Amino acid sequence: MREVINSGASDSLNPILLTASTVAFGIIITHTSGFSQISDFLFSSNLPSILKLSLVTIIFGGVTRSASGAEGIVLQSFSGTFVNSGLSSELIHRIVAMSSSILANMPHSGVVLTMLSSTDLNYKTGYKNIVLGFTLVNLVGLLTALLIYFLT
Repeated sequence: MREVINSGASDSLNPILLTASTVAFGIIITHTSGFSQISDFLFSSNLPSILKLSLVTIIFGGVTRSASGAEGIVLQSFSGTFVNSGLSSELIHRIVAMSSSILANMPHSGVVLTMLSSTDLNYKTGYKNIVLGFTLVNLVGLLTALLIYFLT
């Protein structure tokens, strides 16, 4: 029993450290001029608020390579702005949840590295399934949600 617990504890360290470092990286990004430039560019556009929310979340998902990092950045930094623009907090949460994973699963992201190493797959055999299972599904979900939003 002790061997199983030690093995489980040891195997959990890599994913924990990868996630923590990604979130920390995302927090550091919020203090850079690039973050301000991206934010200013998106918020100065004439796009509807829901599209701005989607784009800023997708961009920060790609920059941080982490869906949870992107969600944390966007919700902490911009939720007040989007609530003030008329979007409900429930809608903001759903759009952010779908948008955050679209570019977060890039080949160099922690979740992809962890998943491939945990399953003994390589990029050639496993990455297309990650794209189909995470990126494409979330993109279709986001586009469907946006379509419903604009049609109602």
